[in-house]
Order: sequence, then C-alpha cells, then structure tokens
Amino acid sequence: MQEVTSIGAVSISAGWENNYPILLLTNHGKIAESIDFLYLEHRRGPSESWKQLHLPFGQQLKVELPPNFERWHKFGFHIRDKRVLASVSELKKLLEDAKKQIQIEPPQPESEHPISEPKQIQETKDLTDRIQKSYVEMQHLTEQHSIDYQKEAKITLQETCEKIRELACVYKNGEAIDFVNIKNPTPSQNVPLILNLIGNTIRKWKDELEQHNETNPDLIDTLTYSEQCIKEKLKVIRGDITPMPDPLELQTDVNTDAELNEIQDKCSNYVAWFEGRLFGYEERVKISNLEEYNQFIPQFIKDRLFNGTVRFFQSEKMPKQLGELLDLIGYEVVPIEMGKTQADARIHDIHTSRQTSGESGTVVEVILPGLRRIADGEIVQKPVVIRGE
Repeated sequence: MQEVTSIGAVSISAGWENNYPILLLTNHGKIAESIDFLYLEHRRGPSESWKQLHLPFGQQLKVELPPNFERWHKFGFHIRDKRVLASVSELKKLLEDAKKQIQIEPPQPESEHPISEPKQIQETKDLTDRIQKSYVEMQHLTEQHSIDYQKEAKITLQETCEKIRELACVYKNGEAIDFVNIKNPTPSQNVPLILNLIGNTIRKWKDELEQHNETNPDLIDTLTYSEQCIKEKLKVIRGDITPMPDPLELQTDVNTDAELNEIQDKCSNYVAWFEGRLFGYEERVKISNLEEYNQFIPQFIKDRLFNGTVRFFQSEKMPKQLGELLDLIGYEVVPIEMGKTQADARIHDIHTSRQTSGESGTVVEVILPGLRRIADGEIVQKPVVIRGE
C-alpha cells in the first residue's frame, strides 16, 4: 500500500486487491469518523461527493475506486471541518508504485494447516498495533522535518493564487460560472442566470462527448460556436472591469499538521469567497436592453442549439442536454408516435406523403422535430413530417 494522505487521526493509503484499485482507510483515533469522498471532474468544476461512510475508531475500511476515477481532475476527502484535495495523476502514480511493489514481493507459501480463529484474532490485533506504531513514528518523523510542512504550505498558497487568477481570467473571457440559484430573480438577474446555465450545459455536453470519444466534427463545431456566442454575450454584460481581490498573505512557516490544515482551510475559503464575489458582481449588473435578451435567449436555444444539433440524433433518443436547455425557456418537443399520431396541418408541417402498410393519414417519419410551450401547449415550431397513405 502507498500512503496518500492523512487527515487528523485517519490515514489513507492506495493499493490493489484482486486487480482492483482500492483505498485503505485506518482510523487511529479514539472516536468514530464520518468521511465524505470528493472528486472534481474538471479544473474549473465544483467538488462533488461520490461516497460517504462511517469509520469506527481503531478500525480499517477498504473502498474500491470507481471505474471512471482516472478521468477526474482531483479527488479528496472531507472529515469534520477538514477538506483535502489531491491530484488524480499523483494517485495514479502511487497505484503504479503499489503494483510494482506487489510484483516484486514473492508470493507467500500457503499454510499447511488452517489458522484457528483465536490465532486470526491475535494476528489482526498485532497488525493493528503495528499500523498504530508505524503511524505514530511517521507522524513524529514528519514533525521533525518542518521544511516539508513549509513546502506544502507554499505549494498550497501558490495553487490558490493560480486558482484566483484562473477564475478572474475565466470571468473576463465570458466563460460560464456556477451561478447560484436565486429565488424569484429580477428580470436583470434572470438574463445572466440563464446565459450561465446555457454556457455550463454546453460545456458539460462537449466534455461528455469527448469522454465517450464522440468524433462527429459537425456536432462539436456547432456546440463550440454556440458556446462562443454565449461567451460574447456574457463579456458584454460583465464589461471591462473584473473584480480582483487583495493578495492572500499567509505565514508559511508552519511545523504541524494543525497549522498546515489551517492554511489549507483558509485557502479553500478564500477561493470560495472569490467565486461568490464573482457571482455577486454579476448578480448586481443592471441590464438596460432586457427585451433584446428576452428575444435572443429562446431564439438561440430553438434555432442554434435545438435545430442545429437535433439532426445528429434519432428523435426518440435525444440527449438530456437538449431537454435541459428547452426547460430553461419552457419548451418541449411536440410528441409524435409513429404510425399512430394523425398528421394534422394545424400542428405538423407535412413535407410529403408516401405509401405505408400502417394506418393511412398517420405520421410515418419525422424530418425535423417540433416544439411547443409547456404552459399552454402553443406550437412554436411545427414538426416537419411525412404522412402515410
């Protein structure tokens, strides 16, 4: 096993079991701990939880890593008020080292006689005692080398400053931010709220396509161009002034876990505070040409995103992202059941007719799906269909 990190009395190591990567958590303390496992899919994304568990004191737990963990950007843990994030690339390196160690160590010969249960209990206790002793010795050795703490503190501070610069650059370039949901937003607040939601949906959509090796260049180009249009709108709303905080000044001359954890907590809070400041800054922007945006947003989603991408999908297998985008403006796809829905010129744009073995006058093919308002069912775009005869 390769040690990953320790948080308070909980030490975390990485290794392999039955050819699967696992994390081994050991609680060396005298109280039980609740552990929240975190991950970040992208550099700019928020941390999310993928598992929570309860670890009794003096015990170990093995947790198998999910199959997609290698696609994460970072992973980490939240225990009480301590939150630690680490690079997945570093975790992969630790796992490689652990695998090499397994290959080097010769297999142990099987015992000729089964070990009795009392002996198993004693061996388990001896192993726990050794782990506890090793942990105490490791902590003592680490505390003797304060330069390691200082190095970690400086790295944390540098990464935080880089994160702040990155957030400011993201905001300046018109990229979507995680806009906190506002209860009863004003018309001015609603515009950037929806634009950010559109931008985030497009970005996540593209990321998902890339993860599944989607190679359709026309679809990717359509989404990329659409995302750029949203960025330009947000850049206009945000203007030329980007809020920048005062530099974070912290003493990095630390020598203990507690002092290092305090710096890490302050850095995490500082980044969260600046993200909130960007959100608050955009929330207070006054938009004078509201009618222009109120026309642009539904038109953009209908023409650019829906009509621009729906041709790449079967009508019954549309991606969830299209549904989310339509929900933003209160639209839904006009429902059609092949061979059963009657072709109606008031609802459908009947492109042509063709012979069919099914019921005459029904829709036998959808060339382009249609849209209607959810609130009152009014057709905002007729579906283009072929009628059977």
